[in-house]
Amino acid sequence: MKRTSLNLICLLMLVFMIPDLALAQISLSPTAVFIHDQTNVGTLYVNNTSQEPQEVTISSEFSYPGSDSQGNMVTISNDSVNAARFDFTGNMKVFPRQFVLQPGKKQAVRLQVKPMPSKPEGVYWGRIIVSSNAVSKDVEAVKVTEGMVAKINYLFKQNIPAFYVKGKVSTGLTQGKVITSVENGKLVAIVQLTPTGNSPFNGSVTARLIDSAGKEVANQQQTMVAYFEVLRRIELTNPPQGLPHGNYTLELTYETKRTDISSADLAQAPPLKKIVAVEIR
Repeated sequence: MKRTSLNLICLLMLVFMIPDLALAQISLSPTAVFIHDQTNVGTLYVNNTSQEPQEVTISSEFSYPGSDSQGNMVTISNDSVNAARFDFTGNMKVFPRQFVLQPGKKQAVRLQVKPMPSKPEGVYWGRIIVSSNAVSKDVEAVKVTEGMVAKINYLFKQNIPAFYVKGKVSTGLTQGKVITSVENGKLVAIVQLTPTGNSPFNGSVTARLIDSAGKEVANQQQTMVAYFEVLRRIELTNPPQGLPHGNYTLELTYETKRTDISSADLAQAPPLKKIVAVEIR
């Protein structure tokens, strides 16, 4: 019994110390699924990267990225009002929904959406949840050499966004209040953003900090998404010598492009460039 307890404790410590173990079982592609009303069908590929057969289950939920008061991204999943307007997953069928995937094998999962004629043009969304766990071995196949051995089978979950694109779509951004500060050697900007059009804004932002002489002293590029009005946090690492006191310009350029999603899938908008005056004291 002592041996069993020690093995269990070590296994738990290993899982918590190495989070990538959760990602080592299966991988998903693409990173986001876009389903267009011309076909009403999308495809998700599930690949078993582990050394054991994996039992995989596909489900869905309505959720989207919101924000806290500091501009950090948080998941909103209890919004029944917007779920009634924008959730399409109730009209989606998954084939297959549950399957066993052998090591090194890939499974194509078809996502078929029933047409929604009563819905206006626009983008609807949800999240695809992929749960996986190693297939349990038969008791007869497990060789016990000393006492009783306990085996824990962990269930891992991954999720990716899914979008249903109906008709003509458009997007854009308006930028509201911007609060800047210096924290732990970084210039932090908390930006208020509101999407426009009938699609969430899904793209990136490039931030450049320029001194009074016109020299760029810091820059940062990151993904930027806004489904509704949100606060977004942008952090630029300051030069090693720090930022001298004085006046600076923060240039923010928002674009509907990402390195992990094809531009053909994203609702497009002209780049939006905003200038923010920053005083370092």
